[in-house]
Amino acid sequence: MGRTAMTRSLTVICCLVFIALAQGCSKPTPNQPLRSVGMFKVDGTMPFTETGFNLVPGQYYEFRHRAGTVCIQPERRCAPPRGNDLSGEEAWGLYLKVGDDLVHVRDGIILTVQKETPLTFYVPDGEELAWSEEHLPLYADNSGFWDIEVLTFEEAPEPEFIRGISVTSYSPDGYCSTDMVKLLNRIRALGANSVQFVAVMQTDGDRIFPADHSPRTFCLIKATDTALAVGLKVTWNLHVDPPGDQWRGALKPKDKDKFFAEYRQTALFYAKLAQDHGVHSFVPATEMVSLMENKADRDRWLSIFLELHSVFFGSIFYAADRTEYHYLGIDFWHTCCDEVGITPWYTLTTEMHPTYDELARTWEPIVKQLEQFSEKVKMRIVLTEGPGYRAIEGCNIAPAEYWTKRDGNVLCQTETYKAFLQAFPPARRNVIAGHFVWEVTAPGEETSEYSPLERITEGVLLQEWKKK
Repeated sequence: MGRTAMTRSLTVICCLVFIALAQGCSKPTPNQPLRSVGMFKVDGTMPFTETGFNLVPGQYYEFRHRAGTVCIQPERRCAPPRGNDLSGEEAWGLYLKVGDDLVHVRDGIILTVQKETPLTFYVPDGEELAWSEEHLPLYADNSGFWDIEVLTFEEAPEPEFIRGISVTSYSPDGYCSTDMVKLLNRIRALGANSVQFVAVMQTDGDRIFPADHSPRTFCLIKATDTALAVGLKVTWNLHVDPPGDQWRGALKPKDKDKFFAEYRQTALFYAKLAQDHGVHSFVPATEMVSLMENKADRDRWLSIFLELHSVFFGSIFYAADRTEYHYLGIDFWHTCCDEVGITPWYTLTTEMHPTYDELARTWEPIVKQLEQFSEKVKMRIVLTEGPGYRAIEGCNIAPAEYWTKRDGNVLCQTETYKAFLQAFPPARRNVIAGHFVWEVTAPGEETSEYSPLERITEGVLLQEWKKK
């Protein structure tokens, strides 16, 4: 079937759940499914796969990619199913065929039908993938397979809303602390459903290597296993930092080829480990502003992201700085990520003692901008480092500047948390996928001024998150 047949409007199959799903088919987290319909193996060398299963009206079906990759010959570029819904660019596409109609399969897509119809998977033939300056034949002499699990529901599942806390460690053994289980149980008791562990590496502009304060990989895995055991989903966030207090967003490698080659190997190392150890989502890069400014560099990143998707099957998102997310472009976000990541380090006011009302008013135009951007790219937004406010005077002024010395003030932290949580409630889950509080340090390490624990702010989180 040609491109016209692929892109014509669907009359049988509908993509539901929320606005982003209807237009871009992002990933929700399901409610408890009635049952698993089964696992279907789709042969990448065949034009279509008939499953022998019929979709029936009155049910909602969720499709999950569980294993397998398909490779493009002769470059052997491999990736999981990732229809990105860009016009004329069905990158790594796999389709469902229902009657005469086709729809992209993306991990987590929710579908329903108007009449009983056989479920058939279709591999497009003769499509092209526009990548950098190349046009690679998609699935011409391809190989491999996909394993797709289908779950069924009586009601459309709601998208997930992340209530997460970032746990950081600035010592090799911090994540190995015997008190980690106590900390994670405490986080779970607050109403959190996710925890984000930060893996810190260092770069001199060319090489990427562990610093003296980088967590041991074994300890990262141990903390992950503990978090999963207490019922938390886990995100890994890779930070590659210059020495000292320099910002990674200003990196200027002398040899970009060498830097990106090193970054690819580092990110793949963590992505493979994440897949093996039950990690839910992976953030391979954060605030790489200076290395996102031109298309050639963005293409380098996209090449890395696409390879990561071939080894890690959970959510992947780049954590953009608040100043850059909007200019990266729809093509970039659709190709790289499952959701848009943003670090929301906004200066809300210049007042040293702002009131809740002042803070709440400041968030209104910011939230509106984020909603407009989400609608534009048809993707939800994850706030990967927020709320992030220190318990000091004027905590809302340049909140990312952790080195600023001011007198302590828990009330400032409390009021800024309240304003943040009211600006981004679960009711906005159609636009905001959730957030990760920044930051709680590993047991035994110096308590971060950002930490809400052991402060009034902990009660604010408890009150808001328990509402769900």
